[in-house]
Amino acid sequence: MIGPLMPGLVFSAVIIILSIYKPEECRILLGFFFIFLGLGVNLTSFLSQPYFVYENGMEAWLPLFRVLTESIIGLNPVLFGVFLIIFEVLIGLALLGSKTWVSLGIYLAAFFILILIPVYYSQMAWAVSVIGVLLLLRKKYEVNFVDLIRSRVKK
Repeated sequence: MIGPLMPGLVFSAVIIILSIYKPEECRILLGFFFIFLGLGVNLTSFLSQPYFVYENGMEAWLPLFRVLTESIIGLNPVLFGVFLIIFEVLIGLALLGSKTWVSLGIYLAAFFILILIPVYYSQMAWAVSVIGVLLLLRKKYEVNFVDLIRSRVKK
């Protein structure tokens, strides 16, 4: 049982520690994490198995989530998979942006992480990272990722 929990606990610990000591780096890490999740993980899953979102939802450990999966995602599982991938990439891009975009990305990242709890019990370990994600709201992010890199390269 600890096997599936360990990666989530490690990820959560990293996010919490980075959010406290290096919030700028943490939001960039999260931004790339969500882009990779959308394009690297879910897009490849989608291309090989277009109904993967529906199938995962139907295996959820929370019965209500299975009912919601069948009644909502079941209407058009392929379209929902496409929306999921786009949503994850947009969260990542928002986190790499600046000002209000970063705040929106933080809230959407926290929401996304929490909404997955009913799918897998091991997601509870990943959900601990929401503490660190929300701690990122303490800082104002005035510079987007590209400008931040430019300013660091000029030094």
